[in-house]
Amino acid sequence: MYADSSGHLPKWAAWLISGVAIVGGILGGILISVGSGSLINGYVTEANEGNFAAGYV
Repeated sequence: MYADSSGHLPKWAAWLISGVAIVGGILGGILISVGSGSLINGYVTEANEGNFAAGYV
């Protein structure tokens, strides 16, 4: 299943696939960081006798 008869993927397609993978990895890392930061802030707020939900948001 190659894109042309020579059996090679075109260079533009390889660059496109690589770019999408890089952007996806960056966005995934950002989402993990934001989620873990929210959880930590929620627990810290709760430990200081606050509301977990208020710290989470």
